[in-house]
Amino acid sequence: MANYVETLLINEGPSAFNTHTFLRSDGVTGELVNQPLVSASELTPPMGTTACMSIWEIWYQISGFTLQFSWKTLTGVDPVWIITPGVDSRSKFHRFGGLIDTSGMYAQGQLLMNTQGFNATTCQASFVLRMRKHDVAPPNYKQVGIPQGILPGVTYSGI
Repeated sequence: MANYVETLLINEGPSAFNTHTFLRSDGVTGELVNQPLVSASELTPPMGTTACMSIWEIWYQISGFTLQFSWKTLTGVDPVWIITPGVDSRSKFHRFGGLIDTSGMYAQGQLLMNTQGFNATTCQASFVLRMRKHDVAPPNYKQVGIPQGILPGVTYSGI
């Protein structure tokens, strides 16, 4: 037997889409590691190499484990959000533009998930993601060693 993971594209438009995912542990296989949830190349039409995605909202129920979302990058993964059992079942990020993939030119156009404690048959989760498509990825300051919000080539006094 294997862990059960199913992600369905509920609907998709030119600038947004929604997915529903259901997970259930088989109690034997163990953790999900860098399991793809959404791939930009599988959307209609496929998103280009300069585009990126963001998470606008998530509704979820989770039992017995912790779930981490990450953006896939050329250099590894970029963790973006964690959900745990027993906390608010809806998180909204759209008021500030969403949890955007900030890996810039290192972006791989995939949202991944990892589990921690996904080892009993009672471990299961269901969640809906409301996501946005962006034509142009934001600049990537994090991977090149420049702190977010500080522009290259600008001298700041008093820092």
